[in-house]
Amino acid sequence: HKADVPVDVTVKSTGVTVDVTVTDDPEVAARRDWIRREIAGRGGIRLRDVLAKFKCSDRTAKRDFDALSSEIMFVGSPKTGKYQLREPAAAR
Repeated sequence: HKADVPVDVTVKSTGVTVDVTVTDDPEVAARRDWIRREIAGRGGIRLRDVLAKFKCSDRTAKRDFDALSSEIMFVGSPKTGKYQLREPAAAR
């Protein structure tokens, strides 16, 4: 079974809540790491960059962007916009 969904877990003995995205597929992890590196290095990327690099469907690429939504955001118009790193909370 491969999971790629947010998981909320409360451990009753300690009361600790953990909110993580479980990714046990190496291809998914590699794509998302590449997205992070490219955005950090180039200042932003577009959906077509992921499609060209990984030969995946646009649905798969959008799922990766959605999974990284706590780290990245889409800026600009649908035709010319790009995904960029979110600003740190202190800078907002």
